[in-house]
Amino acid sequence: MSYKFDHLILAYGSNLNQHDWGKFCKRYGYPVDILQFEETVKIPDYKLVFDWYSSSRKGGAANIKRAVGHYVEAVLFSTNDQGIKALRQKEGHPYAYLETEVIALKNDGSEVEAKTYIVPQSTQRKYERPTREYYDICKEGYEEYDLCTKNLVLAASGEEPTPLCSLFTYGTLMRGEERHELIVKGDYPRWNIDFALTASVRGKLSTNGRFPGLDQRSEDHTHGDYFCFSNISEVLAITDKIEGFSEFGSNSNLFRRTLTHVNTGGFEEELAWVYVYEKNLGCEIVSNDWRVHNRSKLHFYWALIETYGQYDPTFFGRLDERRTSPSGDTDKTYYGGLEQNLCLGRLSERDLASASGFYSAWPKESWFSCSEQKKNYEDKFFKQLDTTLPHFEFSDPSKDVFGTP
Repeated sequence: MSYKFDHLILAYGSNLNQHDWGKFCKRYGYPVDILQFEETVKIPDYKLVFDWYSSSRKGGAANIKRAVGHYVEAVLFSTNDQGIKALRQKEGHPYAYLETEVIALKNDGSEVEAKTYIVPQSTQRKYERPTREYYDICKEGYEEYDLCTKNLVLAASGEEPTPLCSLFTYGTLMRGEERHELIVKGDYPRWNIDFALTASVRGKLSTNGRFPGLDQRSEDHTHGDYFCFSNISEVLAITDKIEGFSEFGSNSNLFRRTLTHVNTGGFEEELAWVYVYEKNLGCEIVSNDWRVHNRSKLHFYWALIETYGQYDPTFFGRLDERRTSPSGDTDKTYYGGLEQNLCLGRLSERDLASASGFYSAWPKESWFSCSEQKKNYEDKFFKQLDTTLPHFEFSDPSKDVFGTP
């Protein structure tokens, strides 16, 4: 992507305010237009704090510090050499603020490296209350670029900013899959998860036979599970290891952690962490659904419906759904209604959650048992589904994408 100037700058505090920036430029003889807007971004694994006293502002000033699971609202600007000189003067580099290269996430989930200004750790304090004037300068800057002010308000008040507690999974970390137990706490209910729904994101899946990878450069839609955790930093410490993610901007990452917009079946999309793999793992998953690929989706939905139904005997009535056999007859013993509609996307888990008032369902392993009747229906359903999906093979079936036999 081409930018207006050569140097990229991330602003998260007073530099967002064009009036404040203009006053500084006028006072010291710099052209105002040496700082050019490019786009809004987010700085991952950092949080906004007010932990430094600014004598020129006569109170606390904004800063960012590392915090896994958090992100900071920011704006990406471009500037020239004169702009870098002006910013260093304004920020008191390298004494008050230190010019630092950090990674930001763009709205499409891709990374961009840019300079920003961070208070050296040796001069950081616990909390410094900003003046109302300085807070208003920052707030007006946020509003200029339509940034969320929630964490600005919290940080300026000396309170802990809210992390992004949600994670989208699409493979072995989903409910019922082999690695799911690594990210949950407790039995039933899971005490560290407040919210769980099937959902979808932009992108397509491929697999090496053992696990899938999500490439979000595609406009396809991938299906998975959306979770909200009460201990997101602990969860991400675990999932970072599982996915081979070391840090943002690293070339050694196997999967890259980023942010994505998730469709959970509501009117607005939700923001969540996700791990992406921007190559082909060897074999395309044409359905873009790991459960369909593994022939486990109907199995999962049978267990899921049992879970929702156990909490309320009037659940099915309120859902107002008829399970109808292919002959057109209503048959309450035939597993061809709710399960099939869920599997085909005609019904969402959000519909089940809305009908039950229960938004974190975990099917027990015992409910994944499959009767002969269910097995026959499942085989028939996937045979019909197979006729609509082309098949892809590995270029070398004896090896996975990493060259492992």
